[in-house]
Amino acid sequence: MILNWVNTISTISRNLLIAGAVSVAAIIFATLWLYQTNAQSVSYTSSAAASQRSMSGTVYLSGKEGAKVEAASATVKAPVQEVHIANSGFTLVRGARVVAVGGSQIRVRVAWGGTDFTWEVATDIGTKFYASSGEKETLAGIQVGDIVTVSGHLAQQSGEPVINADFVRESK
Repeated sequence: MILNWVNTISTISRNLLIAGAVSVAAIIFATLWLYQTNAQSVSYTSSAAASQRSMSGTVYLSGKEGAKVEAASATVKAPVQEVHIANSGFTLVRGARVVAVGGSQIRVRVAWGGTDFTWEVATDIGTKFYASSGEKETLAGIQVGDIVTVSGHLAQQSGEPVINADFVRESK
């Protein structure tokens, strides 16, 4: 009987020890999760505030009053630039700047460092045009200086790269 009583106390003690360890681990994980969530929230808030300050044309070097410098010009985020050509001739040019528009042709340029890639974009009645908002547009809505994404197929009879465009979409 005493042996049963000792085994029961031992089992209860072991169960309490396991329950305590699980509780402590749960508290540690909950604390770390709350800390991480709060750190991300603070980071997002401070980056949003910094972004608003830079959009106003004023750059603050520190939190101290009077420690500001007027920005000479707003920082413009460069567009993502990509060029993909599949074996089938399907071509995607993203982040290209429109340098000329004439008739049904658009000339776009993608530049990396000192290297320029110029593409002639041939449009026709089947080409679909979209504004940056996703709404349908026309060729008349494309202006010099716009950033566009073009997809279509390379024309095989041309020495210069010509894309017979399926889609032309303005970027923000």
